[in-house]
Amino acid sequence: MVRAGPVTAAAFLVLLGIAGPVAGADNSLSVIVLVPEGPHEIGSTLSVRVLVFNYGIPYDVEALTVIVNPSASSREITSTRASVGVYLADLELAASDADAFGNIVILAAARIGALEDSGYGFAVLQNFVAVNVAASKDVVAPGENVTVEITVRVAGELADADFVV
Repeated sequence: MVRAGPVTAAAFLVLLGIAGPVAGADNSLSVIVLVPEGPHEIGSTLSVRVLVFNYGIPYDVEALTVIVNPSASSREITSTRASVGVYLADLELAASDADAFGNIVILAAARIGALEDSGYGFAVLQNFVAVNVAASKDVVAPGENVTVEITVRVAGELADADFVV
């Protein structure tokens, strides 16, 4: 006598073609984030376009979240529906939106029922200057010596702080 466990039974149903789709296996939803070519400047407005497709057809979503810099200092921006499956979001670029190299990441996450997908767009700041200041000690007594290291990067490249304009 042969016993069929749950895996064997599921495989048999798939072979017969009578098993339903596996939950979460449907990848019909697609999110595309379009960002204008840069470089961009801090304080300028960046117009982001988010396109949502379901089985290749423009589709309106139940929920759409657009986030700038989806890491430590992330912020959500408001999007508006322009037409079926097309959403627009404008954001004023801030220095805190970029990483140390002047790159900005825009994440859009969409949901339709149980289907979810996300897409990314990227922008680059022009002549982005990042300054990092690090002290040798966090706490010091009066009169105690402290070494301070200052690193300056322009567009991600190390730069001499005396020549940064």
